Amino acid sequence: MKILQIVDILRHKTSRIEAPENIEFNHKDKILVKAERDIFVAELRGGVRTIESIKVDEKLNFVRKLTTDEILDFEKNQEGEIERVQKAQKLADNHKLKMKIFASRVGWKNKIFSFFFIAEQPVDFRGLLKDLIRDFPGRIHLERVNDRDRPEILNIPNHCGKEHCCAILPLSDKTVTLNAVRDQGIMIKGNNKIFGVSGKIKRCMLYEVDTYKENRKYLPHIRQEVKVDGKKGRVVGVDILNKNVRVSLFDDHRVENFPVERVEYENKKIAPVIKKAARKIEINIEGVGI
Repeated sequence: MKILQIVDILRHKTSRIEAPENIEFNHKDKILVKAERDIFVAELRGGVRTIESIKVDEKLNFVRKLTTDEILDFEKNQEGEIERVQKAQKLADNHKLKMKIFASRVGWKNKIFSFFFIAEQPVDFRGLLKDLIRDFPGRIHLERVNDRDRPEILNIPNHCGKEHCCAILPLSDKTVTLNAVRDQGIMIKGNNKIFGVSGKIKRCMLYEVDTYKENRKYLPHIRQEVKVDGKKGRVVGVDILNKNVRVSLFDDHRVENFPVERVEYENKKIAPVIKKAARKIEINIEGVGI
């Protein structure tokens, strides 16, 4: 079963749908998706997956890929966004609503106009909705999002200059906490590099975090007393991925890195040995002089 991770452009909602096997897909492809009430344009994120255990949204069905001309028409319909946002914000201000409208999208065949906004508290926008319906010829959708979503919706690149991890990795349904940073041995206090342009912890902190957590079980704690080749010392750092321990030796105050296998300490756990399957290598030596 071929699985696509998609983002509804009108609502900025991530879903997974089943797709036909005989069609080739690429990251950022635009497709039509049929929902219960309408058809909407979605963007493919992170490529195609073929894992059977992934749960798909059964209420959404793949229709087809957009042609080049249809994509151009769809993007042309997005023009005038600044004017739409300014008009909607002015209407919101008239109703004295504490909301910041920052982006707008136009749906398939101009049938829906969506507006994205940020608000600290829930907003009663029923009065605003009536005004928007009067000024825009179609259905209106208002979507409240958080600070993490805003940079991606506005297409603001991350600090690294690349796309946001939530746009290319299947991580959208996970919460990033400080535990994901601690598990990797990354300093938190005063470290602004763990935060993205949204001011929230970067989603790339979730990448390979399970590997870090597993390897951490077989390493000593920071400041724990250890022995290396019979010499006593204290742990001042660990390289979790490479399973190395940085030790400050008591006798000569040297600080060196040692493989965890050489380090002795209380309650040490030995990592299980993973046997690699032997590969049969066939070499054609016909015509080679030996």
